[in-house]
Amino acid sequence: MPAEDLDSKEGFKIWSRIQEAKVCSRCGQKMNSKGLSFFNDEILCAECKEKEKKLPEYAMTAKNICDEAKAELKKSRKRSLKS
Repeated sequence: MPAEDLDSKEGFKIWSRIQEAKVCSRCGQKMNSKGLSFFNDEILCAECKEKEKKLPEYAMTAKNICDEAKAELKKSRKRSLKS
């Protein structure tokens, strides 16, 4: 999701959902630590997050997110230089 689509209100909703989650979306176990899936909006326990990180698609998804963030930062810098 592009950064401009995620306003602070939406970001707060996601953060709140993560904080309120008590069980893992995938395995149903109680969670002490939590993470958000790279592939969907599931809230994962540490064990499921580690399993997800081992998927072949994970590295590509992480790279794409990083590339999108870099592109957004570059656009933002160009806009601020024009002002």
